[in-house]
Amino acid sequence: MNVQRLCRHPAGWFASALQALADAGHYSNVFNPSLARFDGRWHLAFRAEAHPGEKPFRAFYTNAAADRFSPPLDLSAILAHEDFPRIADPKLVVLGERLYLTFNTGNLAGTDNALYLMQVWPTVGAPQRCEVEGRQTVEKNWAFYLDPQGELSVIYSLSPLVRLRRARGVLGSAGMLFFERAGSTDGPGKGLSIGTQITFANARTGYLVAHEKPGVLGKRGYVGRLVRLTFDHRGEAAVTVGGTRLIHSYRKLIPAKKRHNPNLLWATYFAGAVLDDNSELLSLSYGINDVEFGFAELPLAQLWK
Repeated sequence: MNVQRLCRHPAGWFASALQALADAGHYSNVFNPSLARFDGRWHLAFRAEAHPGEKPFRAFYTNAAADRFSPPLDLSAILAHEDFPRIADPKLVVLGERLYLTFNTGNLAGTDNALYLMQVWPTVGAPQRCEVEGRQTVEKNWAFYLDPQGELSVIYSLSPLVRLRRARGVLGSAGMLFFERAGSTDGPGKGLSIGTQITFANARTGYLVAHEKPGVLGKRGYVGRLVRLTFDHRGEAAVTVGGTRLIHSYRKLIPAKKRHNPNLLWATYFAGAVLDDNSELLSLSYGINDVEFGFAELPLAQLWK
């Protein structure tokens, strides 16, 4: 098994631009950035403390036409008026002619969380709750996409490979979105959970970074595995898991003494993956141990062996 250390492939201006944004806004503990490329701009969602020690973490969204991000939108403050307890795992996803944010409301003791889609570009829309019959108590990450027929669909899990499709509701409205199971097959991604949203190389082939979570004495770590999804003309999907593990660095695998999550050993947590127009260069955005952020760029061929 190969291991790719992403600290050896830093991604241009992203890290310095996000750090400048954090410094200007006096944000601390910036982590889990989610990068997307859409409509000639780079877009970014991230989590941070607006004030040192503030919990829960806030979610922010920004975009850049050149090499500087605009002042971010505090999504947590906006949605607080609608009684959202928190915005966890915010990730950007391109769906047709719009850019959306998907997030969940966290894992609060004694309650089911909820998962949402919300348009953020070209305008900010209303959050739409996403439901499926027989859902898990805690829903973390669904990978949204438009199938070959243009229908809103979801990779619900990788092992087994479960797909969902929209049953009711209108994407981009203020109403709920209801999904139904469209297929379930055994997949090679045993033990893998969905990390990033899908970045498409063409209409039938996409990639995402999944999380492999090795455990020790009830605690776990997060490393990345690149996954290829191949769709046929009916929308059926096949999954292939890459043979390279993705980490930021070996040094960051040393368990931190202070953790926001006491069950976390270490984490390279992937929130964004973007292929360039030639489907040759892959840009990755990720969090490090819930306290730092990282960006990397490297050829897809270097990861997919």
